[in-house]
Amino acid sequence: MDPIETHPVTQLVAEDLFSRLWLGQSWTLDPTAICAHLAGADIRVPIGIGVSVTTARHPIQGALEARTVTAVTGHVPHVAFGPGSLALQNALLGSALRRPVTETSRFLAEVRNELGSPTRSGESPSPPVRLPPSVAPMPRLGMGVLRTAMAEAAGRCADSAVLWMTPTAYIEHTIIPALDRGSGRAGVSRPSVVAMIPTVPDSARVNPINATDSTVGGHIKLAHYRDMLCRASLVMSGDRHADAITLMSGGAVLHGDQAEFAAGMRRFERAGVDDLVINLTGVHHLAGPSAVGSAVDEVLAAAQLAGVGPHGSWSKERKDR
Repeated sequence: MDPIETHPVTQLVAEDLFSRLWLGQSWTLDPTAICAHLAGADIRVPIGIGVSVTTARHPIQGALEARTVTAVTGHVPHVAFGPGSLALQNALLGSALRRPVTETSRFLAEVRNELGSPTRSGESPSPPVRLPPSVAPMPRLGMGVLRTAMAEAAGRCADSAVLWMTPTAYIEHTIIPALDRGSGRAGVSRPSVVAMIPTVPDSARVNPINATDSTVGGHIKLAHYRDMLCRASLVMSGDRHADAITLMSGGAVLHGDQAEFAAGMRRFERAGVDDLVINLTGVHHLAGPSAVGSAVDEVLAAAQLAGVGPHGSWSKERKDR
């Protein structure tokens, strides 16, 4: 990937057509380096990073990355963390985490402490090593959430819960109640809900089944994603073509024409989602940057039709966060 390819979409954020540029965990280019590249090109916009894998970094490094993004962009970022797959845990640590929810909660608390901020419940234990003080504002720290245990933990200790290919009914009836339970027990407000969704507009002129498979084919092989989808009544068969269709028909993918997109966006809003993140990875893989540009135009038109986005019904939440 050439970081220059991020410029056109990032410019749309600069023009306030989108509220934030989200970057995922990457083994090709580090998201922090992309932020520095954009700043060097004088493109400084709000950034989200998620979900960064905790097993690939120490909490001090996670805190330093979050602080760096704040400094180079001039905006408060969303930075979300999660433990990654069992296979990745085994590869990086030599064994799987015994208590991934507890370990992720501890990691987030340590990152927050390194940045000099108490936990959401008011605790402020002293880490053995602390980063030097900084005048940069505190980043918003999130957790990657798929199932109820992590959602309850996020409710207790995270500023945001970041979801991936989660259908709206599952968000509304499973994830948000779990967030409420966690935040209620901790006596704090519920974290914001960030839903990342695979996206394939008709205007991209790609096969939506192939684009869906290109976006999530690797994820749905993993046990924790398959379990989440099963809990959402989307059972994966192992047949890539059939599974892509199941995801599309089950609301785990935004696809179709402008009206269908607008209806899908409204469903996420009604489900309680605060930020909807459009993921066009499959379009980029199959048709390149020019098709992404056409897809973005259709997404913007659909958002206007639905009355959502930075200037619609999500505007207050997005600008507050």
